Amino acid sequence: MDLTSIRNYHEFYTHHYLSAILEQDLREVFERWAAGERERGIRPPHERLDALARPWARMKADLARQDDEKERLETQREFMDRLLDELGYPVEPAWKPAGAAVEIFVRGAIGRPNGQPLL
Repeated sequence: MDLTSIRNYHEFYTHHYLSAILEQDLREVFERWAAGERERGIRPPHERLDALARPWARMKADLARQDDEKERLETQREFMDRLLDELGYPVEPAWKPAGAAVEIFVRGAIGRPNGQPLL
């Protein structure tokens, strides 16, 4: 398993775990992704994120030349909506209560089974 992009800050995981056990722990996840791709045509997460490399670079370039705040916000929203969708999060813009007489605008929300917000 290629661990090039894995950083073990403060040695949270032991070297033994990363070199000998991690791949086994992740095997089921990788197999589930492969089965989803084979059986239902669902691309694995790493491929979905990889497909966003060019749109992300385009967004950065657009933001660098945009001066209007509304235009910049729309550019960011377009990319973030696509990113959230690729990560499997629903994009459902709405105003949500955030305290007494305060509301915030959110792009989407994930709830717990009991209806309380999770994310």
